[in-house]
Amino acid sequence: MALGLTRKQLGVGLLATERWPGVRAARRVVEFLDVRSESVGESMSRVCLMEEGLPGPELQQEIFSPDGRLLARVDFYWDEHKTVGEFDGKIKYGRLLKPGQRIRT
Repeated sequence: MALGLTRKQLGVGLLATERWPGVRAARRVVEFLDVRSESVGESMSRVCLMEEGLPGPELQQEIFSPDGRLLARVDFYWDEHKTVGEFDGKIKYGRLLKPGQRIRT
Protein backbone atom coordinates (compact mmCIF):
# COMPACT_ATOMS: atom_id res chain seq x y z
CA MET A 1 0.00 0.00 0.00
CA ALA A 2 1.13 3.62 0.27
CA LEU A 3 3.64 2.85 3.03
CA GLY A 4 4.91 -0.23 1.23
CA LEU A 5 3.04 -2.72 3.40
CA THR A 6 1.27 -5.65 1.82
CA ARG A 7 -2.22 -6.79 2.72
CA LYS A 8 -0.62 -9.89 4.24
CA GLN A 9 1.66 -7.79 6.46
CA LEU A 10 -1.28 -5.71 7.62
CA GLY A 11 -3.21 -8.89 8.38
CA VAL A 12 -0.34 -10.20 10.51
CA GLY A 13 -0.34 -6.92 12.41
CA LEU A 14 -4.06 -7.26 13.00
CA LEU A 15 -3.58 -10.77 14.38
CA ALA A 16 -1.25 -9.31 16.98
CA THR A 17 -4.05 -6.96 18.08
CA GLU A 18 -6.83 -9.56 17.92
CA ARG A 19 -8.52 -8.46 21.15
CA TRP A 20 -8.06 -4.71 20.78
CA PRO A 21 -11.09 -2.44 20.40
CA GLY A 22 -11.70 -1.53 16.77
CA VAL A 23 -9.83 -4.46 15.26
CA ARG A 24 -12.93 -5.65 13.36
CA ALA A 25 -13.27 -2.25 11.70
CA ALA A 26 -9.55 -2.29 10.91
CA ARG A 27 -9.97 -5.70 9.21
CA ARG A 28 -12.77 -4.31 7.04
CA VAL A 29 -10.52 -1.40 6.05
CA VAL A 30 -7.69 -3.76 5.07
CA GLU A 31 -10.12 -5.84 2.98
CA PHE A 32 -11.34 -2.67 1.26
CA LEU A 33 -7.85 -1.44 0.34
CA ASP A 34 -7.06 -1.36 -3.36
CA VAL A 35 -3.66 -0.29 -4.71
CA ARG A 36 -5.38 0.92 -7.88
CA SER A 37 -6.83 3.93 -6.00
CA GLU A 38 -4.44 6.67 -7.03
CA SER A 39 -5.36 9.34 -4.51
CA VAL A 40 -7.01 9.93 -1.17
CA GLY A 41 -9.90 11.51 -3.07
CA GLU A 42 -10.46 8.35 -5.09
CA SER A 43 -10.36 6.24 -1.94
CA MET A 44 -12.82 8.55 -0.18
CA SER A 45 -15.07 8.42 -3.24
CA ARG A 46 -15.05 4.61 -3.07
CA VAL A 47 -16.07 4.78 0.59
CA CYS A 48 -18.96 7.12 -0.27
CA LEU A 49 -20.08 4.84 -3.10
CA MET A 50 -20.02 1.84 -0.76
CA GLU A 51 -21.92 3.71 1.97
CA GLU A 52 -24.63 4.57 -0.57
CA GLY A 53 -24.98 0.88 -1.42
CA LEU A 54 -23.66 1.20 -4.97
CA PRO A 55 -21.82 -1.70 -6.57
CA GLY A 56 -18.05 -1.59 -6.43
CA PRO A 57 -16.50 -0.18 -9.61
CA GLU A 58 -13.52 -1.40 -11.57
CA LEU A 59 -10.69 1.03 -10.94
CA GLN A 60 -8.41 2.71 -13.50
CA GLN A 61 -10.23 1.15 -16.44
CA GLU A 62 -9.00 1.79 -19.97
CA ILE A 63 -11.65 2.33 -22.63
CA PHE A 64 -10.85 1.60 -26.26
CA SER A 65 -12.51 2.52 -29.54
CA PRO A 66 -13.80 -0.27 -31.81
CA ASP A 67 -10.55 -0.01 -33.81
CA GLY A 68 -8.43 -0.48 -30.66
CA ARG A 69 -7.36 3.11 -29.95
CA LEU A 70 -7.18 4.11 -26.30
CA LEU A 71 -9.92 6.67 -25.73
CA ALA A 72 -9.74 7.18 -21.99
CA ARG A 73 -8.58 5.84 -18.67
CA VAL A 74 -11.22 6.42 -16.01
CA ASP A 75 -11.04 6.22 -12.22
CA PHE A 76 -14.27 4.23 -11.85
CA TYR A 77 -16.07 1.97 -14.32
CA TRP A 78 -19.26 -0.05 -14.03
CA ASP A 79 -19.36 -2.31 -17.10
CA GLU A 80 -22.89 -3.64 -16.58
CA HIS A 81 -24.20 -0.06 -16.41
CA LYS A 82 -21.84 1.34 -19.08
CA THR A 83 -21.04 4.12 -16.64
CA VAL A 84 -17.79 5.85 -15.75
CA GLY A 85 -16.80 8.06 -12.83
CA GLU A 86 -13.91 10.41 -12.20
CA PHE A 87 -12.52 12.07 -9.13
CA ASP A 88 -10.81 15.37 -9.83
CA GLY A 89 -9.90 17.51 -6.87
CA LYS A 90 -9.86 21.27 -6.47
CA ILE A 91 -6.13 21.43 -7.17
CA LYS A 92 -6.59 20.17 -10.75
CA TYR A 93 -9.20 22.79 -11.57
CA GLY A 94 -7.55 25.55 -9.56
CA ARG A 95 -4.89 25.78 -12.29
CA LEU A 96 -7.60 26.75 -14.77
CA LEU A 97 -9.00 29.64 -12.76
CA LYS A 98 -8.58 33.21 -13.90
CA PRO A 99 -7.18 35.76 -11.43
CA GLY A 100 -9.85 36.48 -8.78
CA GLN A 101 -12.00 33.51 -9.81
CA ARG A 102 -12.83 30.96 -7.11
CA ILE A 103 -13.97 27.36 -7.07
CA ARG A 104 -17.58 26.98 -5.95
CA THR A 105 -18.19 24.11 -3.52
